Amino acid sequence: MEFTPADYYYNDIRRCLQAEAYDIRRRCAMAYHLFVELVNETTADAPASFSGAFSRLHYLHAQLGFSSALYHAANDFRVRWRRADEASLDELTTRLPGDLRALADLVACLKQAPIPAELAALLPEHLTSATPKGTLSEKCWRVVVNQVLTHALLVSPTDLYDDTEYHLHLTPDATGGRDFTLSAHPG
Repeated sequence: MEFTPADYYYNDIRRCLQAEAYDIRRRCAMAYHLFVELVNETTADAPASFSGAFSRLHYLHAQLGFSSALYHAANDFRVRWRRADEASLDELTTRLPGDLRALADLVACLKQAPIPAELAALLPEHLTSATPKGTLSEKCWRVVVNQVLTHALLVSPTDLYDDTEYHLHLTPDATGGRDFTLSAHPG
């Protein structure tokens, strides 16, 4: 399969940064589509089936082992850009440069091509993340299932910045099926 060169992605990232003729929501949509195109292309030959951009991103992180900070930054912007219509214009305007930095870093990692100096000069110097480090809480239930056991699921939360694995214990429900308890303990 013929792959798209890194310069294609870098040029579009530059357009997203500098295309002031487009409103911020349109620029975020352009960036989101670029991200989806990147992860779709990179996983096109993978021996797995994917339900969407999140599962593709997680697969790439697991296979290539790029930094957790990049994984979480990419997931943060994936969620924000997908729902750009619901976010405030101030949030989108503030977050777009940092999100594009994460996208450029992801391109550099997946395409094994350094970010061009002229693009790097337009981007923030370091990755930023909208989701602060934290612990598993009632608000954190987006997880990757690592293993299914008869009595528990071993899961990793997607919005923690470490590789902690948790056991979600399964208990019989009223119909005799399995359901999750509300408590989770680090594995």
